[in-house]
Amino acid sequence: MAGLFLMTGPISAQQFSVTNWGHKDGLPSTTVYGITQTSDGFLWIGTGDGLIRFDGFQFVRSELPGVGIGSLGQVTAVKSTKSNDVLVVGTATGQLVSWSWSLKVSTMLGSPVEHIEELSDHTLQIETRNKIVRLKEKDLSTISSSPRNEFFMDAADRPAVGEGRTEERSPTRRALLVISKQKPLVRRLLRDANGATWIATENTGLFRIAPSGEVQHYTHSTGLPSDHIWDIFEDREGNIWAGTQNGLSRLRQDKFITYTLRDGLLSDIASSLTPARDDGVWVGSRSGLEHFAGTAVPHNVLLKGTPITSLLPIKDDTLLIATQTGIQKLSRGNIGRLEAFQSTPHIEQMAESETGDLWLYGQQAGLWHSKVNSSPERINEPSLAGQTITSLRGAQRDQVWLGLENGDVILRPPAGSHIFTSANGLTGGAIRFLSPQPDGTLWVASDNGLAYFDGEHFRHWDHESGLPRNRLIWTLPDQRGNLWLGYSTGIARLSVNDLLHTSPETRHLQYDFYDDGDGLKSNPEAYGGEPVALSPDGRLWVSMSEGIGMIDLARMRRNSVVPPVHILGLSADGRSLAPANGLKIPPHTRNLEISYTGISLSEPRKVRFRYRLEGFESGWQDVGIRRNAFYTNLRPGHYRFQVLAANNDGIWNETGDSISFELLPAFYETHGFLALCVLLISSLAFLLYRLRVRSAARELQSRFEERMSERTRIAQDLHDNLVQEMMGISLQLEIADEVTSPGSTAKGPLRRALDLSRTALANGRSALHVLRQRPFSSADIESTLRDTVQSMGSQEAIQILSSGKERPIQPVPGEEMVHIVREALRNAIWHAGQNNVVVNSEYGDHYHQFTVHDNGPGISESILQGGTPGHFGIPGMRERAARIGASLTVSSSASTGTQWTLRVPAQVAYESEDRVNQYPLPQGLRGSLSRLSGRKDRR
Repeated sequence: MAGLFLMTGPISAQQFSVTNWGHKDGLPSTTVYGITQTSDGFLWIGTGDGLIRFDGFQFVRSELPGVGIGSLGQVTAVKSTKSNDVLVVGTATGQLVSWSWSLKVSTMLGSPVEHIEELSDHTLQIETRNKIVRLKEKDLSTISSSPRNEFFMDAADRPAVGEGRTEERSPTRRALLVISKQKPLVRRLLRDANGATWIATENTGLFRIAPSGEVQHYTHSTGLPSDHIWDIFEDREGNIWAGTQNGLSRLRQDKFITYTLRDGLLSDIASSLTPARDDGVWVGSRSGLEHFAGTAVPHNVLLKGTPITSLLPIKDDTLLIATQTGIQKLSRGNIGRLEAFQSTPHIEQMAESETGDLWLYGQQAGLWHSKVNSSPERINEPSLAGQTITSLRGAQRDQVWLGLENGDVILRPPAGSHIFTSANGLTGGAIRFLSPQPDGTLWVASDNGLAYFDGEHFRHWDHESGLPRNRLIWTLPDQRGNLWLGYSTGIARLSVNDLLHTSPETRHLQYDFYDDGDGLKSNPEAYGGEPVALSPDGRLWVSMSEGIGMIDLARMRRNSVVPPVHILGLSADGRSLAPANGLKIPPHTRNLEISYTGISLSEPRKVRFRYRLEGFESGWQDVGIRRNAFYTNLRPGHYRFQVLAANNDGIWNETGDSISFELLPAFYETHGFLALCVLLISSLAFLLYRLRVRSAARELQSRFEERMSERTRIAQDLHDNLVQEMMGISLQLEIADEVTSPGSTAKGPLRRALDLSRTALANGRSALHVLRQRPFSSADIESTLRDTVQSMGSQEAIQILSSGKERPIQPVPGEEMVHIVREALRNAIWHAGQNNVVVNSEYGDHYHQFTVHDNGPGISESILQGGTPGHFGIPGMRERAARIGASLTVSSSASTGTQWTLRVPAQVAYESEDRVNQYPLPQGLRGSLSRLSGRKDRR
């Protein structure tokens, strides 16, 4: 694709850029017979290789439903009807196809179709090679048919333009008469939206006749791919498309107009630009000075052959002209040398302050200052030693701004100066241009970006802040609130208000960028100190690497057409899928690519996009000009992809296009599979738990057997030794009691000893019974407790109760339980006095509970917490409870008495065939595991 500037004849106020497409740009056939545009924005092109669809970015061979690509052959004419957006296609075989997305109608005309036109009554007029046929648009039935004659334009012809005929004396008619002298074979006539007439010819290229009568001629020698034009078409953005024998061309109205030697300039290298008092601009170059207005009117040329280094308009309507030999002045059209400046040659920059003071600078001459009507004085400024002044501009009062190569900026009155550096907020790059404003503010263009001085502080922006580039050539605000920035690659325009009110963290400044696609046929460049000028008539003039460029700010043409947006395709792991809502994407898809387009045919490469994937992204992704979205390793689920686009002038389509699809899960990503995995893992965990429990049970059973064996041994020793000896002692005491006379003083002690021996013997037998037996019964517990009461000689009312279904109690925990209850009973008897004591043994499903309650005076809190000094009853009770995993609580007060509560888990207390542990887990955890296993302990 190539872009060229074309203009012939006198200087024109309107220029067009021509862009061509051919084989290298993807156009399958370069013979373009017909062009049209449908309502969705696509351009449809009839070629020697079939029907082509074009979005400004890529060509796609299109297949209409029911019509194969190969069956159409050469498509020689295309037309999109305005009435119902029907695409009508004509071929070299005489086939005519009417297609409206779902309905296709076709007919044969018997002669190659060359042009299709929709008439005002919504009928179709078809031009074939030898006849003109009128058809009904709905069913392509014939209304009329007539022979066709070739149309050669000559002086006698009065060709129809648009829907009417041109007047005899109109500028267009006069231009047609001029063109007719070349006797072109006319193929198409077009009246564009601006009133200009376009004439496509078969052998002499393309003519444009402006409403003013100005003629522009476009041929192969001036940029078209061929002089043979088959068709011309105007799209809805105002671009003119030409189908030629050797490619597709687009003629786009330029925003900038570039002038060079070919347009009458003295030189293509402009060293200085300054606005003229009336209109236009003064251009200084190595070839002299000229006043240029960009029109066909002849312009003034002065000092021809004299190199001009700088220009400065001053307050008395005088233009100062710096040359290599000195400074001259132009006043009322007369040029004369300034006598006061004869001693200052080689001046390269000039500036005038608000009070009329003049400041002059040349790298060889140094810095000079002159008050009004006084001789200049050389300024010896220490801060300028070894430095180069790159920009010199007048400031308020009698001050001047100096921009230096080292990146500093100096504000200097005639005496003294203030130096600003990067520490004050400047960019740190070499200063290229200063643009002071009447309110005392200052814009600074540098190699490292843009800076702004508000009268007190500097702020700066660069590429990271959102500007197009870093290196600025110049900057200039206009009177419409815009700031213009000159770069070596183009010109940017942004809003001053938006720029100054954007936070420094913002990285997306909104701006328009103009380059070769907008009429800048070369790069902006600065050959002197004045590379840009804003003339009083509202035109911006810039120095280019070749010639000068101009844009009329009052007539800037903005593309207001909202670009249609289309999702073109979707690819899953390299496999193409039709982009339709409700699309099901196969499981295991790892890479997803979505292609889309935004159709703005004026400047397709400047169309910007943003998109988001709902279900994955929460915000919009600004992707610039990229036309593909990529996603990897998306989770299965429902998604909606939405894309928006903006045209080259920043007009957004806020609706865009969207597609909904579902990424199907693999079998192992379904909820059922996940539930099955959870179930299997839970079952495995439970199985491992049961195995661990069984292992622990075997270990504990072994320990239990060892303990029981030890208990049996102790019981045997107790029976064979201690109990037998106590029996002997008891017998001896009985004999001694019998032989002792009743009145003897030894009778009393002897009787007490005998009672104690009997009690000890009874306790020994009880202990022996405990050690030898296995489970405890309720009767065993009650008997043991009553023996305890008798051994203490208690006379209190003792009640021993039992509730619930009785179960055997395991010997080891049962022994601990009995010791705890006996100790509680002793405490109750000792502290209750003559009050009642109630002992209750409760058999429960989940626990066995003992309560010992008395209505005595209670026990103090200090004794409950730490026990009585030197006594270990209460601590011992708690230690025994802890050993068997039981809970022991006590509540006591003077009004209610004291209650001890011992709660033992059922799995600990009761004899069971599958008992696990004599020191089990806490009750809550064990209960949870029991519920998890789905079974109840057997009692």
